[in-house]
Amino acid sequence: MKVLLEPSPALETLDALGIAARELMDALLTDESLASALAPQAIAFVTRTYLTDPEGSRQRLASLFEPGRFSRIGHVEVPWLAREIRVVTAADPVFAIEIYSRVFSSADFDHTQETSMGDSWILSMRSNAWQDFNMARYHLAEAYRGILESDPAAGGQILAVTLEGEKTHQHRYDDDKQPQCFTVVGHGYSVIEDWSHIWAWNMEEENTRDDYAKIVRAFLGWIPTAPRAQQDSAVEALLHRSSLALAWRCTFIAGASQPVSLGLKLWPFVTRPEFLFLMDTRQSSISLIAAIYQNQPIQERETYETEAEKLDFSSFKRPEDAKSEVLSCLYAAIGKENLVTNVARERLNAVLEQGLSLENKRPFEVTTSWGVCEPHDWICGNTSNSPNSGILALNDQVDEILSSFKTSPTPDGLAKLATGIQELDRLVESLRSEQLLADVDCTASDTLAKGAMAVLNTELCTEAYQDDFIKLLLRLSEHPLPEARPDTEANFAKSPSWGCPCPRIHAAEAIASIMALPGVWSKVSDAVERLTLHDEHPAVRMKIITELSGLWKEQRNEMWRFVDAVSRQEKNSGVIQYFLHVLWLLRSVESIRVETLYLHILDRITFHPKSENGVVDLLVYFAIVKNDSMSRTRLHDWVSKFEENGERLQAALHRFRDLVVLGYEDIKNGDVEIGERARALVVSTIDKLEPTLRAWSSRGNIPTHEEQIACNLLGTITDLFFYGTGAGKEGEVIKTHAGQAAFLRDNSDAIRRITQLGTPYSVHHMLELLGAMVPADPALCFDLISDALLRPAGIARYEYETLGADLFVKLVGQYLADYRGLFSDDSRRRRLVDCIEVFVEAGWSEARRLFQSLPELLS
Repeated sequence: MKVLLEPSPALETLDALGIAARELMDALLTDESLASALAPQAIAFVTRTYLTDPEGSRQRLASLFEPGRFSRIGHVEVPWLAREIRVVTAADPVFAIEIYSRVFSSADFDHTQETSMGDSWILSMRSNAWQDFNMARYHLAEAYRGILESDPAAGGQILAVTLEGEKTHQHRYDDDKQPQCFTVVGHGYSVIEDWSHIWAWNMEEENTRDDYAKIVRAFLGWIPTAPRAQQDSAVEALLHRSSLALAWRCTFIAGASQPVSLGLKLWPFVTRPEFLFLMDTRQSSISLIAAIYQNQPIQERETYETEAEKLDFSSFKRPEDAKSEVLSCLYAAIGKENLVTNVARERLNAVLEQGLSLENKRPFEVTTSWGVCEPHDWICGNTSNSPNSGILALNDQVDEILSSFKTSPTPDGLAKLATGIQELDRLVESLRSEQLLADVDCTASDTLAKGAMAVLNTELCTEAYQDDFIKLLLRLSEHPLPEARPDTEANFAKSPSWGCPCPRIHAAEAIASIMALPGVWSKVSDAVERLTLHDEHPAVRMKIITELSGLWKEQRNEMWRFVDAVSRQEKNSGVIQYFLHVLWLLRSVESIRVETLYLHILDRITFHPKSENGVVDLLVYFAIVKNDSMSRTRLHDWVSKFEENGERLQAALHRFRDLVVLGYEDIKNGDVEIGERARALVVSTIDKLEPTLRAWSSRGNIPTHEEQIACNLLGTITDLFFYGTGAGKEGEVIKTHAGQAAFLRDNSDAIRRITQLGTPYSVHHMLELLGAMVPADPALCFDLISDALLRPAGIARYEYETLGADLFVKLVGQYLADYRGLFSDDSRRRRLVDCIEVFVEAGWSEARRLFQSLPELLS
């Protein structure tokens, strides 16, 4: 049909094609599962044969907007209809206007509903339903200028419904606003306030990428090029279809750009007081009045200025101020030389004498600026008064000394820093009971904590300094800031972070950094217990917890006491993430104890998605590297219940990339056994996934949730072989042919099963892996390659992939050039021909040309 429709077919042929197109459309409307494959062709064919049956064509295309169908697959079908909008408009302008209205007024589709961009399984690019549907708006915006040029009246109505749709779609507040009605030359009009001066404040600018704004700019760009009759037709259609203030604003901007041909006709409208009162239309109405004012007769100007002075601004909060501001701006835009009444000139002169700006600006706009921030500009309250100003001044001095000392620590610098800290501490303590702002106290205390940490962690620190500054830190560790809000724990669990200044957090960090120093533990142990196990803020607890392993040498029993306590009682998963790193550091010194602790954490803590890295690292280490039974059992439980543990099992399998290739080269103690255990678990995972994958393969169609998880896991297994061996990156992990041959022998069954069960993605990466190892064992590699290409089942067909055809031709060329002798074997020769036939039947000319290289093999 596409070929027959390309030229201009004869009328009889077109009628027949129209019947066929509508029957194809009926098939699409009957079975929604055909939408992705059939919608592009069926919709295009119906639009291009529209006039052979306008009513039947419109009825079928309108069915795409049926509420149930539209909500389910509108993001698939409607963009294809939008592509054909020029054709639809030429055949049925009324329906085209309806399409614009439906598309721009539709609610957003789901951002989280993933969709596929293209049909490739190998290079699978993802989108979402919201983004896909927005392509419909994009296509309509791109086609608008052409429609406007060919049918100005339809173009005006399209602009109207687009603006109405945008208002309904994105800006539904104040829907109870009543229209303000008025009459001009015997015809009734109205305007509705829509707050577009905010949400459409910069629609005329090119950097505004909203599709409705593109349509507005196309309209405004067309006006100067259009004949007067077409300008009138488009504007009249716009104003009769929409009462939005934004529609009037577009009209006034267009009039100002063409003051003679269009602007003068709008004088009876733009001089209505409603447009001067509304923030949405004030700027554009003033601009239009200024553009056409000097073309008005003197008497008309005098009348307008007199009536303007009589306008009632009583609805404004400050009526007189509002009147002065609006009229002064109006008169300034008109120009003093164009005003004709003394009252108007006097009002303008009075304002100008005050030096006030009278620029006709947008009532709302977003701007950016940059510059140097004032010191402590974030502090709430007046910092210029004493005692706040004195503390901040001294704080800045100490902060500067601290920065200098960190860069170049010297004895003199240490003495200067210590003196500054002590003076600041005394000043804060003496003034805390007075009018000291909380933010000032927090800032100074934060500087004290950081300064004390710097003093105590330098080799220059004396015993006297140590005692004094430990006491300071102990006091600061009880500072009330930062406070924990009701959502602090939950927010920290999602994203471990905090704001500064934060004196208690920095005090905890400082104590953690010195608690392992000789002679310090007895002085800080009580504070460590309070901060680690009882502080209300998770960041404070985390600062101590992350340094617990530092107590290994000096306070080992105490370290284990705290490690055990944290394992039992810490509930915040964000803190636990950091604590698991401590357990990782201790994993090899007391493995049984650490294994018990992390498994206990795994049982009692609910981690946020994708935040289980620490616990997964420990699980893989103890299950595979250490071969400990408790962790091995837990990992096998994840495999046996893969549908419940999909994400965490994927994370665990990612850790196998380096493990599955152990034992083939550069063998260290235990590598062979570790590699064997890793590969055995991979095989057991494939065993568990196989029934689910075969069920999807035999049934086809959309996978169930369980089938999708199984497919994702097999893809992860594909990746761990592909990248683990080095086939997926520069350089080879297994470098020698002997090592590669051993790997192929040990894993040939797993590779074969991956290609038999998986998607074209799995097949492709396994073929790339085999292609990289062909020199190590050409015969085995060819057998595995041919098994993959001739697989009887599997999800989707590899031979329809462009990348698949390219790789197949490359592999066959490699074998024919370097290993032609392999095909003296009848079985392998037959399998090679069968593989080529698969790709020939799929339509690849490259595969067909391969037969020209095989005359003697075919004979």
